[in-house]
Amino acid sequence: MNMNKRLAHYICVCLCQTKGDDPRPTDIEERFVLFVAESEQHAWEKAEALKKVPYEFINIDGYAMSNRVLEIIDVAPVIDNTFQDGAELYSRYFDSGKLMQYRCFEPHLNKVEP
Repeated sequence: MNMNKRLAHYICVCLCQTKGDDPRPTDIEERFVLFVAESEQHAWEKAEALKKVPYEFINIDGYAMSNRVLEIIDVAPVIDNTFQDGAELYSRYFDSGKLMQYRCFEPHLNKVEP
């Protein structure tokens, strides 16, 4: 890493999956990873490197499992580097015509409030 360059924070959005000896089906995980990098290109390189190394572990029920990054969705600079309460870290835009599809996909939008 070049020490003369200013480092910045980046958010990586990736999709991960865990597979292994546990017979129960696994879900796809949406994960947000924080990188400190010299540039957005450097952050993308770090993100792509996540796909190369699976994380091996034993789950709570004793099954051997492997978690790996399937896809890198986005890498973007952190919006507000103050990291204060309420700081905006990441956002992305999509076509408003896709809102119904997003609602079908995003389970947190379908929760019933108590």
